Amino acid sequence: MSAEWPGILDPEVMNESLVESSHRLADAAKAGRWDVVIDLLESGQTQDANQWRFGGTSWFTPLHQAAWLGAPVEVAERLIRLGAWRSLRTADGARAVDLARKRGHHHLLEILAVPELNAQERQTFAAWDRHLTALI
Repeated sequence: MSAEWPGILDPEVMNESLVESSHRLADAAKAGRWDVVIDLLESGQTQDANQWRFGGTSWFTPLHQAAWLGAPVEVAERLIRLGAWRSLRTADGARAVDLARKRGHHHLLEILAVPELNAQERQTFAAWDRHLTALI
């Protein structure tokens, strides 16, 4: 499963169908309509499982919404299998596991736990961050 970053965040300059698909996905996730979320992701009607609402300010993805709402573990597992990243942060810096913990959804903590990085991985990611920062 791959993901593409659109490179821009302003919905005013984006393809209207892409913006609409992000809204459909975000609306379904916010309402806890997991059948619709899964269908949108599996059918390719939306970009990917890590998509938030273009133009939105929270940057909640379906996995963040699942954590916030206390979705069944099976939903979180399915989203992760469809490519949802456990480590992705909202605009406020929260990961899905942080939201689940804050909201008391303890049944999700194990599946949403972010694997710890070893020293080599931390160094590698820090180097990538430095290079990306310099590039931008």
